Amino acid sequence: MIADDPGAPYARLAVVGLIREPGEGRWLLTRAPRTDEIWAPPGGRLEREESLVQATEREMLEEVGLRVEVAGPCYAYVTMHKGERTVAVSMACRVAEPAPAPVLEPREALDARWVTVEEWAALASAGLTLWATADILRATTLAQTLLAIDAG
Repeated sequence: MIADDPGAPYARLAVVGLIREPGEGRWLLTRAPRTDEIWAPPGGRLEREESLVQATEREMLEEVGLRVEVAGPCYAYVTMHKGERTVAVSMACRVAEPAPAPVLEPREALDARWVTVEEWAALASAGLTLWATADILRATTLAQTLLAIDAG
């Protein structure tokens, strides 16, 4: 595949916000308009000259209206997104302010919900997320660890 932009990398880079709910320990999932009943953490592509943290902060504010503090990357995977090979870097996040209800950007997310790891794994078993149960467990465990280190 030949890129339209000769300066573009072989794979696009995207961030995924693993946002942990304060106190409850649940994770935010959204349902995008183009994916019917598929639930996943919010995220999006990096813009030119943007860091992973900057992209995560921007995407979470744009897609779900939440200001987040980013503890760092905790998981990565290669996927196809909008017809392009994409490296998605999951970033451990916490809500930076008292957590209001997510305010959704309708072109990006039709619905949002906070789920436990067990509820997210049940969505995987039902085919309602593209995440495998093992990946959910790895990513949330690593995210939780990073958030604890960052807080302490």
